[in-house]
Amino acid sequence: MKVVHTLLLGSLLAVSGCESDTNEPIVTSIVETFASRLQEKGMAWRSVHVTTAGEVRLQLVALTQLDAVMNLGIGDISGTQCVIAASVDTIVKSDVVAPQLVRTLPVGTYCVRLLDIGNLTQLVDFTIRIEKPF
Repeated sequence: MKVVHTLLLGSLLAVSGCESDTNEPIVTSIVETFASRLQEKGMAWRSVHVTTAGEVRLQLVALTQLDAVMNLGIGDISGTQCVIAASVDTIVKSDVVAPQLVRTLPVGTYCVRLLDIGNLTQLVDFTIRIEKPF
């Protein structure tokens, strides 16, 4: 038992002595995807749990009707509704990681929504990339 404590203490001291050459903070995040189907003039949303306060980044990465401008939003859940706090009209951006909507949020449960603003001409599949602090 004493050996375990000594090894643990030695490990902790070794780790605490490590410093980065740069003074940049270490940012960790987790990426989730929200993939579903959407009909003309439709809307789809899902809940997102933010377990560490920080920036949540949303990017519409896939839509089977590529030219359609869609409304991408994030907000609060009220009963069975997604009440949008921030949104942007956007098209698919799949070639690079370039969030279309960034929101700094405290710990909590939120909703991410995709809305057809009148541009869809068919049933579509979509994927939203959700990056959140970890």
